[in-house]
Amino acid sequence: MKRLFTVTVEFDYAVMAESEYDAKSYASEACRDLCIEDYATALLTVQPVPSVQGQFYTNRPDYDDDSLVYGADEDLPFGEALAAEQERLRAEQIASTQGDLFPKPEKP
Repeated sequence: MKRLFTVTVEFDYAVMAESEYDAKSYASEACRDLCIEDYATALLTVQPVPSVQGQFYTNRPDYDDDSLVYGADEDLPFGEALAAEQERLRAEQIASTQGDLFPKPEKP
């Protein structure tokens, strides 16, 4: 099952250049040569709040709800992906809570 992750990629380059445009061009060339995995951090976008059942927090409240999510099977706006992930977590929490209401049959 796919989960909603937010991936942040950050890096700095020291560049000797005659202008800001040239500096950005050199950095752009360097980006084509780098391995993104060396600079990327992936975090689950929606996570349960440990102390409050049914409450969640999101590590990227600044995303545009209409932006499309990479890796989805079809065009999926971020807002819809966020809502679906929260609903999936809610259902998971309910299922785990309800499991405690019904005793498991003992094995013979």
